[in-house]
Amino acid sequence: MPELIAHTGMGATLGEWTKADEIGTEAAAALELAQAGKRREFWISPQHRSLGGAGAFLLFALAIFVIMHLASIALNMSAVSFLERASAGAIADIYGEASALESNANTLMMTSIGVLVLCAIAYSVFVYTAAWNIDNSHASGCEFTPGWAAGWSFVPFANLFMPYKVMKEIWIASHDPARGAAVAPGFLVVWWLSYIIGNLVSNITDRIVQTLETPEQIISITWWSVGASILSIGSATVLFVIVRRIIAAQAGWTSIPAPPPRAARDPNAPLF
Repeated sequence: MPELIAHTGMGATLGEWTKADEIGTEAAAALELAQAGKRREFWISPQHRSLGGAGAFLLFALAIFVIMHLASIALNMSAVSFLERASAGAIADIYGEASALESNANTLMMTSIGVLVLCAIAYSVFVYTAAWNIDNSHASGCEFTPGWAAGWSFVPFANLFMPYKVMKEIWIASHDPARGAAVAPGFLVVWWLSYIIGNLVSNITDRIVQTLETPEQIISITWWSVGASILSIGSATVLFVIVRRIIAAQAGWTSIPAPPPRAARDPNAPLF
């Protein structure tokens, strides 16, 4: 048998196959090491920005937002009371009370515009800063750049779901920056659904109320407006909790140990 292998040249062929297989294995191992050397590992960037300032700004804006909706509920309740008493003929100066309600409604509307602008700015600053820290520290779990993390909130149609995805990934990367394996809690869904449904109901009631004629119809739609405000308050309250926990999570990055240093590669050593 050895003579047959030697005679037919199969021995040389088998040797070439074995050598090629060894070279292929070594090449794969070398390539894996090279890729590992290029892989980014989580490490707190020297330019890491504290979320304290951006977070406090957003928490302040959320508090103003809640106060605005509480004022809206109070105004709507006053409107219901006015309509009920007017229907019963129990108001001596209907014109005076109606004028006061209209003046308060106009003031609240103008104030709400300013509050919404404030909230949009505060939210964008917070999300941008959180994503900036994640990106610059090579944290895992968030694929959004800082610009798009804030920018998706202003893209029509996409802003119906992308801000939730952004916040979810920021939560994951903030709570497990090394692996990106944290599980986002269910109350993130509660936050976003409350926000979307509250805004949807509010927009619908604002359009419908202009077409109503009877006090009973206006009272009915006003209760829907109160429900929308309650949903908005709930959404802001949950976001308040989310923001505080993300601030705490990124503040805790300082307790994460640094990755072990890699040995410097000999520049003259062959790659394969």
